[in-house]
Amino acid sequence: MTLRPYALPALLLMLPAAPASAAVSLMQRGWPVTATAIIGAAWLAFAVWAVIRSARARVQAEMAKEWGLRLRGLLTTTPGAYLVVGEDGAASCSDGLRSWLGLDRKVARLEDLLGTGESGLSPDDYSALSAAIQALAISGAPFRISVSVIGDRVLTAEGKAAPPQLAGDHGIVVWFSDSSGAYRRTEALEADRDGLRATLDASMAVIDAAPVPIWRRGPDQRLVQVNRAYAHAVEADSPAAAVRLGIELVSNPLSATPQSAARMALATGVPQVREEPAIVGGERRMMRIIDKALENGEVAGYAIDVSERDEAVSKLERFVAAQTATFDRLSAGVARFGADRALVFWNTAFAALFRLDAPFLDEGPEFDRLFERMQEQHRLPEQRDFPSWRRARRAWFTSQMDNAEETWVLPDSAVLRVIAQPSPDGGLLLIFEDRSEQLRLASSRDTLLRVQEATLNNLHEAVAVFAADGRVQLYNSVFADLWNIDEGHLAAKPHVDELADPAAPPREQHAYFGLLRDLIQVSTMGRQAKGGRVDFIGARVLQYAAVPLPDGNALITFLDITDSTRIENALRERNEALEAADRQKSAFVENMSYELRTPLTAISGFAEMLAQGYVGDLSPKQEDYVRSILISSDRLQLLINDILDLAVTEAGALALDIRAVGVAELVESVATMTRGFAVDRGLAFEANVPPETGVIDGDPVRLKQALFNLVNNAIRFTPSGGRVGVYVESLPGNIVIHVSDNGIGIPGDEQELVFDRFRKGSNATASQGVGLGLSLVRDVIDLHGGRVVLDSRLGEGTTVSLHIPRCHGDRA
Repeated sequence: MTLRPYALPALLLMLPAAPASAAVSLMQRGWPVTATAIIGAAWLAFAVWAVIRSARARVQAEMAKEWGLRLRGLLTTTPGAYLVVGEDGAASCSDGLRSWLGLDRKVARLEDLLGTGESGLSPDDYSALSAAIQALAISGAPFRISVSVIGDRVLTAEGKAAPPQLAGDHGIVVWFSDSSGAYRRTEALEADRDGLRATLDASMAVIDAAPVPIWRRGPDQRLVQVNRAYAHAVEADSPAAAVRLGIELVSNPLSATPQSAARMALATGVPQVREEPAIVGGERRMMRIIDKALENGEVAGYAIDVSERDEAVSKLERFVAAQTATFDRLSAGVARFGADRALVFWNTAFAALFRLDAPFLDEGPEFDRLFERMQEQHRLPEQRDFPSWRRARRAWFTSQMDNAEETWVLPDSAVLRVIAQPSPDGGLLLIFEDRSEQLRLASSRDTLLRVQEATLNNLHEAVAVFAADGRVQLYNSVFADLWNIDEGHLAAKPHVDELADPAAPPREQHAYFGLLRDLIQVSTMGRQAKGGRVDFIGARVLQYAAVPLPDGNALITFLDITDSTRIENALRERNEALEAADRQKSAFVENMSYELRTPLTAISGFAEMLAQGYVGDLSPKQEDYVRSILISSDRLQLLINDILDLAVTEAGALALDIRAVGVAELVESVATMTRGFAVDRGLAFEANVPPETGVIDGDPVRLKQALFNLVNNAIRFTPSGGRVGVYVESLPGNIVIHVSDNGIGIPGDEQELVFDRFRKGSNATASQGVGLGLSLVRDVIDLHGGRVVLDSRLGEGTTVSLHIPRCHGDRA
């Protein structure tokens, strides 16, 4: 290797200080060398060093070239691309980046990345990248952004400060990676996330809007989330307030706490279901509470108000019980089958109709077995193929129709109407109605209609039925004859205005058919009954009646009572004459009673004076005469009093002095008056009044008079050795005084007559009164608002019962 002369100083300057220092050192030490030798040695040493260094440089250059090739190979195989930007805006990039950007030109400046046509970065992304590079150049902070290539490619750019030897002091290197797939996956994940979030929000909205309380507990069993229904149930301001205050829906000291139920759900993994009362919205309700463990260690729960369910179950049970009771009272046979087709209910009519015994039915036989037993009892229709027939009936269980209906004719000619109704629970309800009687009734009805027609045609009354529109619906032959109408014309159901005879005088038509129209209108439109009689011209008298019928029609009847009216008038005139004679008789009796009382008083007074010895002692014969006079005077006095009372009663002038009357005192007073008379006649006399009888409202004098007449009558008509009794029965609203005897009794055909005035039984003697006593008894009891009941058997005796109200109408 030859050195140029001018390069020597430079080389000297570039020599290392070691050879020169060594030469100087040798000279300083006294080595006998010359300067040329020293310089030659130095150059020799330098030449050796240069050769060695050159060889080393060649080795390093070859190694650098090899590493450069390796690095270039690595850069070509890396999945990324780079961009180097200098501080002056100069740029260079890898071929991979140009390929991703679709650039077919070299990149010398950063602006070359801006898209044109189908290649490069989009304007917005180029602006973002340029801004990030400028910010990095100023702050030195790395950046990471995503940029889009025109098309659908997305690149992730990561910028850092470049080493000085790479791009100067302020150079920047940006590494790009293709994140299109990741970006699309990210977009898909974000879309899924948004969908899940929307679904979650919707689910939370549904939960929050649910009408039942729903809650979620954390791992510590404390509330972490509730819905609005929960907050409303516990009367919290909001769900958040309910969670913050930890308000529990159920707080029953006698049952498990909500936290313990949640822990049990977590421990067992089985949902915990319980029913407990809770105060919801200020009302006590029965809640069905369910706690279920979640996979994250939390517990979710909800509560359902089952108060209405319990009430519905109770109502259903009552309905089934009422239905069962109703079915059991029906005359139709009822059988109910469950979903398993076993008999679950039957009533008495079913057992009787099919001749089945109760023990067999109580076993709950299956449908087929029951039908077999019914066939054995000959209570099913005769069938050639009984299994097929039974199989068709078994299909009733799954029938889509609401119900099926059949008619069965049994071997004994009984006709049954069968109704099969499937039930919602898969069961079946069978109702068997015996129509045999109805068919017989239908036949009887047809016969009855024929009999009715014959009956109507044989009545004396004219009968017709008119509809609300005035047309004839039904008539008899007497009606046609009465109004002189042809029956063929009536059969066409004409209007009432078409019934008039055109040949009849207008005045007569107005009189006849005007009345008929009025009766039809009153009965059909007014729905009122009307009756009366009318005298037509020509001395014809008709009795009419109009009755509204349930179907809206009117029944009109006419009866020609011309002859009976004449007889009625004659009888009325005779009755008036008899009433006048009766009034005269009553006046005569009243006058005679007053006229007889004065001499009777004198006779009684003188007889009592004779009997008491005011005129001297009497012989036994005279005493008998005087006693007979007194007895006859008393009887005559009683008769006169009765006649006067009857006269006053008949005139309507008998007034009662109503006051409180002790029943026991009343009966005892009459018993005291009549007991001696009964003993004299050889009779056993008994009076029995319960202590709780109390008092009644009445006239004590009139009641005493009536009871005395009744007891006296019983004594007089009872032969010696008989028995007469007075018994009182106390009832809540009235009392009953029974006067009984075992005397001769009253014949049945005379019992209704004994209470009439001046009437006596056929077995009464002339000395047993004139027949006024019982008539007066009835009048007095009637005035008290009571009634008299007679019970008599000939030869056995008589019992007369006085039913008297406790409270009189004037004092109620």
